[in-house]
This record gives sequence, C-alpha cells and structure tokens, in this order.
Amino acid sequence: FTSLVWAPISRPRAAGLPAVGRPPPAPPPGGGAVGGGVRLRSDTGEYEGRVRLAKLPARSLQVHWPEGNVLLAGGVEHREPGSKVPDYNAVVTVEVLA
Repeated sequence: FTSLVWAPISRPRAAGLPAVGRPPPAPPPGGGAVGGGVRLRSDTGEYEGRVRLAKLPARSLQVHWPEGNVLLAGGVEHREPGSKVPDYNAVVTVEVLA
C-alpha cells in the first residue's frame, strides 16, 4: 500500500472524480452503475466519486485515503487505543448523481 502517486494524474482521479470501488456484478442498494457518479454520505461528511469495480465483499464500498477521510469519525474514541490508527470503517448512504 502506498499513498504516493508518481505521475501528473493518479489513475483513480483521471476521470475527474475520485474512485468509489464496489463489488460486481450488481450495484449496491441505492444504485451506482460502473462509471457513474455517486455521492456517499456519513454522519461526518460527503464524498463524490465515480464507481469502479473492485474485489470487495457484498454490500461494501471502497474509497481511497486521504480523500475518504471526510467520511470518518474523528476523536480518540474512534482510534485503536495502542497505535492510535483511525477506524477506517464508516456507514454511508449512496446517492446517484445525475
């Protein structure tokens, strides 16, 4: 895993919006056709991206760091006590963008 991009444009952002990974074959509840725009909403923020297929469990979505941090709860209560690593899980709703 690396968070560095050694190119003028990162591949997930090449389409103009960050990627939102979802498992094949069918869209999750709320929609999200491959290549289409979606808005993810959590209790802490919103994230817009284009849907891409990814090897993920059913009913899961994936966004990249650091853009996806807007969906994560802050504060020490949402971190692993020993390492202080954030809980990188969030419950979101999916809205299909026109």
